[in-house]
Amino acid sequence: MLPVAAGAVATASTAPKAALTAVLVHSGVADGLAYTSLLLNGVANNLTVIYGDGHSVQVSGSVPDGTITLFEDGVIEGTGYQTVNKNLSVGYYNYTYTLVGSVNYSDVSETLFVNVTPATPQLTLLLNGTDGDRSMPQGNVTLECSSTSNIVNNLSLYIDGAPVYNSTSPLSYTSNMSIGVYQVTCEYPGDLNYTYRNVSHTLTLLDASVPQVSNLEITPIVNQTQNVSVNVTVTDDVAVDTVIASFNGTLGNITLSL
Repeated sequence: MLPVAAGAVATASTAPKAALTAVLVHSGVADGLAYTSLLLNGVANNLTVIYGDGHSVQVSGSVPDGTITLFEDGVIEGTGYQTVNKNLSVGYYNYTYTLVGSVNYSDVSETLFVNVTPATPQLTLLLNGTDGDRSMPQGNVTLECSSTSNIVNNLSLYIDGAPVYNSTSPLSYTSNMSIGVYQVTCEYPGDLNYTYRNVSHTLTLLDASVPQVSNLEITPIVNQTQNVSVNVTVTDDVAVDTVIASFNGTLGNITLSL
């Protein structure tokens, strides 16, 4: 206290103090003046997306001062209110924004997570240009497999479960295959961003050669009541199952299986 001279009268007055109001702005909660929020694909929740679909990260609000910073896995993504579009590899990602240094609002921080899961790769298998099962004459066959997905590993081609070719996309394999029915499969083993997948079609190769008939002999000269002997040679590029002999006469048609 200051000294007071003799005879003096000490007086004191107290000026009225201004009322002080502290407003805490919490993420996503409006107080009538301002708000801040962190959104993933427009929603204030953790998010799971498939690789290739992408996602958006948005920090929005109207706090007039302070510094807003957005982080992805601890690395600064940007400052201020913002929307960023991301297309990330498979993984688990942390998004955090902070509001610091505001005069009228307390510091704010909020974190959300994005889980990016593997996608199923697109695969196309063609049998001589046909995307599906195919029947065709025996001969050269071209088998093609491709993917429009951003795959990084090789494609593998199998015939009846046995590996026959391995290549980057697009894969193309040509072979002169024998008559028969085959199961053709194209396989992708998967990678960080894509799952394993295979596609199969059935290939049927038919006999394309006409059998050759030669050395046809009929003995003796045919009369109405005679027994006759028919000898013939039939050859083909595959085994001959059946030969049919047909006789046309006044008694009608008689067919013999030899």
